[in-house]
Amino acid sequence: MKSLEKWNQLARVPVERLKTIQFGALKGKSDINPQWRYKAMTEVYGECGKGWNHRLSDVQIVDGANGEVLIFVEVKVWAGDKEFTGVGGDKIVTKDKNGLRSNDEAMKMAYTDALGTALKYVGVASEIYEGNFDGSKYADPTDATALAEQERYENMIADLMTSVNAIKDGIATGDLSTANEAWGELSDTEKQLLWKAPSKGGKFTTKEREVMKSTEFREAR
Repeated sequence: MKSLEKWNQLARVPVERLKTIQFGALKGKSDINPQWRYKAMTEVYGECGKGWNHRLSDVQIVDGANGEVLIFVEVKVWAGDKEFTGVGGDKIVTKDKNGLRSNDEAMKMAYTDALGTALKYVGVASEIYEGNFDGSKYADPTDATALAEQERYENMIADLMTSVNAIKDGIATGDLSTANEAWGELSDTEKQLLWKAPSKGGKFTTKEREVMKSTEFREAR
């Protein structure tokens, strides 16, 4: 179809422009070089500022859990006669085992995230997001099914992440009382949902699961 001509030109990412994410919630997924996105758009739509362009349209800064601070931005993009938006975010203040720390790259990272989200609407890297291509070969259908199942799982537990983070932080800092309290506030169904092996996409690491099964954790008050 003619309407998909430009979409298909933007769909596949060269393998050298992909990097596997090693840490965090997106571990194992592909990180796409942002510069490739911009080059691909220029090849299809023309120079940025002429054939396509983007601008910041909204910024929101909100308080997160445990003292963290989040930033969300909305970016407007036009390409040809089309205009669309994308939303992205990052943490301005994040918490790790050493306490709270600032991220002076947060605005830039949130903007890049939002722009990448917006460019999905014209097909940029669509074969990655559809689960059809990993940068070197077409994906096995079972891999796409597993990815879809993991995404459904992530959606199901989204409302439980505050409790998950409280438990993980408590274990990391040795505050088992707080971690146990957060775990105890969950229903049996929620606990069963979260008790998923890390190798299958579960949120608790093997070490954290061992702590949670220990007598010390169960008796912490």
